Amino acid sequence: MGPQSLIQDRSPVSLTGHYTGQVWVRHGLAPKALATARGRLLYRALQPLERSASKLAGISLEASLVQRHRLLDQLVSEAIGVEPGLQILEIAAGASARASRVLGEHQGKALNYTEADLPAVVNHKAQLLPALGLQQETRHRLLPVNIQRSEGPLSPEALLADLDSQRPVLVITEGLLNYFPLSTVLSFMERLVKALSAFPEGRYLADIWPRLPQYPGATGRKAMVALIESVTRQKVPLHFNDARDMTSAVLGTGFNQIRVIDPDDFRFHKSVPVMRRPALFRILDARVTGQG
Repeated sequence: MGPQSLIQDRSPVSLTGHYTGQVWVRHGLAPKALATARGRLLYRALQPLERSASKLAGISLEASLVQRHRLLDQLVSEAIGVEPGLQILEIAAGASARASRVLGEHQGKALNYTEADLPAVVNHKAQLLPALGLQQETRHRLLPVNIQRSEGPLSPEALLADLDSQRPVLVITEGLLNYFPLSTVLSFMERLVKALSAFPEGRYLADIWPRLPQYPGATGRKAMVALIESVTRQKVPLHFNDARDMTSAVLGTGFNQIRVIDPDDFRFHKSVPVMRRPALFRILDARVTGQG
């Protein structure tokens, strides 16, 4: 029995997807069809803690989730403005309505959008395509994937190999990397670089929640991480100390252009909630070029 046969195509992380989906619905980032009973329950249950964290520690998980989603949305929109024929692969798309928004806002453009997630999540989301306006959208695909698989139909490599090698590719993961050990994250990036090298340009957008050892609200931040761990029933490792640490590690995986975005320094085109304390996450914008 090989190591690939030991990988499970399911995860308790999906539980946090219910909560995140409810946050997006409440902030107008997703239609009500993507809300779930479990998400509503989790949202209500966590509100007292959310209010306390905001009041006492100046941090907010809800504000962070909205900032993260809006920032990625804006980067995707800007990328399409440069390359209308972009091929987008969003891994761990879960309760996100980004594909619906992007395709709706860019009618007539030759872009393609593939959403991918674990099989059970894909099966659930497939039932919601009519509510998302995607049932008849020929530029959209919804497929199963598992980033831990490096071969076979569920591997990211298989999804990327099915794209047009003459057009650039943008890969997105949101709310995914910090649920895996750093070794798994870096291995995934190395594999991604290899797969993206078949295209004229490959770009990867991801959120990473670093350790930030000098963070001024460390106690409240630790409490928030502990809360996420209690919901997902697994550890949430924080990767990298700062932007320099992150850049060095990601360059080591083979990407040749790295930008680390601090939401506090980003010019949002749309209003987003803010925290009294500095942002808790960073957006990684990594590219591999000139290898197509």
